[in-house]
Amino acid sequence: MSLLGNRGGSGQVGSERAKLVRAGNALMQRRDQLDATFEQTTQTLERIDALLDGPLAAAALEAGSGVSLMTLRDIEAKTARIGYWLTLFKHRPTAAARQHLLDKVRKHHGAIARFAEQPLGAAAQPLRDRVSGMHREVATNIALLLTGETEISDAARQLDALSESIDDIFDNEIQVMLLEDLSEPRKNMEAAFANLQRTLRYLIPLYLLIALATGLLLLRAIITPVRRLAAGTQALGAGDLDYRIAVRGNDELAALARQFNTMAQRLQESTVSRKLLEASEQRLQASVVELRQEISERQQAEREREALQAQLRHSETLAAMGRLVAGVAHEVRNPLFGISSTLDAMQASAEAGRTNPRYHQVLRREVDRLNGLMTDLLEYGRAPPAERAVEPLGKTLTEAIRNCQTAARMAGVEVLGRLEQDAAVLMSRDRLLQVHVNLIENAIQHAPRGSTIIVATQATVDDAGRHWIGYLVMDEGPGFAPEDLAHVFDPFFTRRHKGTGLGLAIARRIVDEHHGVIEPGNRPDGEAVVRVRLPVAPAG
Repeated sequence: MSLLGNRGGSGQVGSERAKLVRAGNALMQRRDQLDATFEQTTQTLERIDALLDGPLAAAALEAGSGVSLMTLRDIEAKTARIGYWLTLFKHRPTAAARQHLLDKVRKHHGAIARFAEQPLGAAAQPLRDRVSGMHREVATNIALLLTGETEISDAARQLDALSESIDDIFDNEIQVMLLEDLSEPRKNMEAAFANLQRTLRYLIPLYLLIALATGLLLLRAIITPVRRLAAGTQALGAGDLDYRIAVRGNDELAALARQFNTMAQRLQESTVSRKLLEASEQRLQASVVELRQEISERQQAEREREALQAQLRHSETLAAMGRLVAGVAHEVRNPLFGISSTLDAMQASAEAGRTNPRYHQVLRREVDRLNGLMTDLLEYGRAPPAERAVEPLGKTLTEAIRNCQTAARMAGVEVLGRLEQDAAVLMSRDRLLQVHVNLIENAIQHAPRGSTIIVATQATVDDAGRHWIGYLVMDEGPGFAPEDLAHVFDPFFTRRHKGTGLGLAIARRIVDEHHGVIEPGNRPDGEAVVRVRLPVAPAG
């Protein structure tokens, strides 16, 4: 229940507050009405401006009246000034703004009256009447706005008066009643405080005595175990590793004593004699000497192994060069023999006064064969390019199949691509494209007429978790002879008449440059297949 009860001051405050609420609501409603009137007036001004810029300006131009056009521009300017001062008055309704707004309305009326006297023809008369009507509407709304602002100012002053009246009632009546209602509880509180002071006068000395006795007991319980720990520490420092502290109780100090005894036990167990330390040091030094000797021997063995490997690589290089030179000599000797024989035949024919065009064809064929051999040799010995790019493998395979279609049609075979699996590879595009073309052309050369060559991709993952993308080139020919599988990729190794034996060797060299694997083999039915695997390029 309120301390004021149902006294007259509270009722008067409630009555004044109800008046204040009603006046505030009326003020807000009036403000909403004025805001709506302001929006309506602004829209009317915009319509006047649209009529002046549009139909009326066109009518003035049609009538050829420069005076009417100037009057229209004057009305348009005065319309804009009314809009400006109307907006300014809405946000700051001062006396100066009110006066300026009334002045602009009056001038606007005069400009419209002058415009009504201009000769524009009968078609423009309805438009002028509309402008005059909208002007009257604007003047009426502005009068309502000015009157409304005056009413709002008066209502605001009434609200201030009601607020001051409520403050006066609160200061003169309600505060006095509150002080009267609070005097009795204050007296009761003062009596309770006096009783508390009398009680504390006896309790404080008793509390001090209890605290002193408790402190002495705690001090004794702490100091005695601490002294025993200090004595144990001194004994350990003096070298007495057999010293132990008697543990009493289960408190924190007893736990500390047990930890001290454990530490002393471990320290005693870890202490070794001087002789044991010296013996350990001697064994360690002997081990170091043996280790150094073993390291020296291993280093010597490593140097000898590297020397042997260098000799082996040198021998292998010389052997490879020997095989290469022998292959080149063999491959060059055959065309040279054909050229020499043809030249002898041409000389004999020339001495007999005969010419044979077939000799020129033989010479051209043998020279082309030598050019092809030199091109393959240069390609085989060319260093790998430094620049590479990440591209899909299937894109280069598709291009290789397209490039080999002419050779396939001439050989009477069909090349089909089954490129269902695809992935990006870090590649030298032209070099890898040459691998595809060499493998497909090799299959075309060995496939029987009317057969099909299949190029199929496959993705694999090895035991180390590395991802590979590869493809198979399968033909329906006789396949590789078992004794030839180990030599398929050797330079100048071929079973085909007039073949250079460098196509597959170049393919293997390029695949090795791409850190891939190329393997020849036969399918279960004996037909040849060549497998190529390349590492998938890392994502990103």
